[in-house]
Amino acid sequence: MKNLLYVLAVFFLMTSAAPKPQTIYLEVTNLKNNKGYILVCIFEDNETFKKEEEGTFEWKKFPKTSMKNGKMLVKFTLEPGTYGLTLVDDVNGNNDMDYNFFGLPKEGFGFSNYYHSGMTKPHFDKFSFKVANQEVRLQTKMRYL
Repeated sequence: MKNLLYVLAVFFLMTSAAPKPQTIYLEVTNLKNNKGYILVCIFEDNETFKKEEEGTFEWKKFPKTSMKNGKMLVKFTLEPGTYGLTLVDDVNGNNDMDYNFFGLPKEGFGFSNYYHSGMTKPHFDKFSFKVANQEVRLQTKMRYL
């Protein structure tokens, strides 16, 4: 009986100390229309961000049906760690960023808690954030060229 109680006590200690996924609330602003989806690409470091699609840790797709006055709120969970989000306003729903003849984005884009005004990709440190033991609130202002 003592062995069983010991095993149960260890089990409960281990499961209560395990990191739990945290809720991420992401407010997306400056949206131009309610067509298509918001694609959220999740990266864990600058190296994976440089590789773009091959380096994406995970991605999520949200319909823009809840958009009001150019804003919408999306919610998802992440395990504790460091992440950075890139967003695409995928108006045509092809799950990809479309570019024009000159290589400029034809659709809106954004980064977690960072408004990028430059023409080259920002460094991961500019838009990264930490997930620990509480919910995270982020904002992204979409940019259109």
